[in-house]
Amino acid sequence: LAEPKVELSSLPSIFSVRLAACLMRNGRPSVACMKLSNERRDQVSLLADDGLFEMTRSYFGDNIAANARKMIAKYGKLAPYAALLRGDTDFAGIIEKELEKDPATKISELKINGNILLLSGFEQKKLGEILSGLLERVIEEPALNYEKTLVELALELDKKLSAEK
Repeated sequence: LAEPKVELSSLPSIFSVRLAACLMRNGRPSVACMKLSNERRDQVSLLADDGLFEMTRSYFGDNIAANARKMIAKYGKLAPYAALLRGDTDFAGIIEKELEKDPATKISELKINGNILLLSGFEQKKLGEILSGLLERVIEEPALNYEKTLVELALELDKKLSAEK
């Protein structure tokens, strides 16, 4: 298990964040045996996960704001705390600013849905893959999150998917 890169005292006084940091230091016992609410248990498990430290440049890339949105997509409102646990206070601040913008980080937050794509002539069996691809694009570039633009991008993705098969 990875060692958190910050001192416990420098973290916000949020129980889930501090508990995750303690678990990272001491090896992770099963949080299932702790008397925590399901929500708190899920938060701690997410923050104490080894994957937090495995996120590297290959996961992120060079677009800092897009990187922040990727963290939000994975960790939700806990994303700034995940960055703090990685020892990256500057990145935590960037994530906070992105959270204020309320970016689309889930398929349900796109300005398009499967019904619109079906009405536009897309095959039902491709909808999941197309919507996932659209979400990736919107996370990279939020200005694309408009129905008309997303339909155009969906057409491109559909052609690409058809060419790959």
